Amino acid sequence: MSDVSQKKNYYLYDFITMCDLIVCAAMPRNEKETEKLGITLNSIQEIKFNTKYILFDGAPERATETQINNYSSLKQVFVKNSEFKVVEFKTNLYYKSMLEKFMRCCDIFNELSDNLFIIQDDVQLDKIDLVRVLKDKEDKEDCKILYFGENRPKAPHWFEVISDDELFVQTHGWSERVWIIKKRDLIGIFNYLSTLIRGGCNGKFIEYYYQNKKKRKYWQYLPEFKKLDYWSIWGCYEYKNVFHKHLVMKR
Repeated sequence: MSDVSQKKNYYLYDFITMCDLIVCAAMPRNEKETEKLGITLNSIQEIKFNTKYILFDGAPERATETQINNYSSLKQVFVKNSEFKVVEFKTNLYYKSMLEKFMRCCDIFNELSDNLFIIQDDVQLDKIDLVRVLKDKEDKEDCKILYFGENRPKAPHWFEVISDDELFVQTHGWSERVWIIKKRDLIGIFNYLSTLIRGGCNGKFIEYYYQNKKKRKYWQYLPEFKKLDYWSIWGCYEYKNVFHKHLVMKR
């Protein structure tokens, strides 16, 4: 093997071993919703990750006995599949709290790779070159959250474009359906959110904190540097030309 080939292989190995997969799953209400998790996993099955985790949220109080039993059977499929490390939660936490509780476990945090590829269980992602994406993200020094949007016009109440270039769109607002972030940056965001008042969807999801900030009347009157100060907490960019399709499971 030539020196050039060796260096290329080391380069690829370094970036692959720097990234873990985290699938965030909730209890499906029926068989059709169960199938959506399969579609999600099929869309990313060719991507190489260091370690694959799947988080199963606890069943909601309104769940029927049949739904709970089916959910238990689904989880057992993954328990028996050595490809995934399974983390089950007994309480119905919702997305934000489930992911935060997982991240704040010291033993888990220490064993996680630096980069986390986080995807919800009802998302179909375009094919991507993860190594290239990680390298591009690394080169964008102020990027914390790199998310993959939908192939449609951005909803103005959700996204406000700050700037764009060949690879990235810098935005106020972001989508948490599928994204990449370094573990230290995710903990930093959770630490910031812990200083805020929870309420409504703020307690269930992460992206809503940014959206609710933008919805406040004073946002439109803030000078640009103040808005950018807030943006720097999140450091969110959309990666161009890689899109996801939302399969729409009810939470």
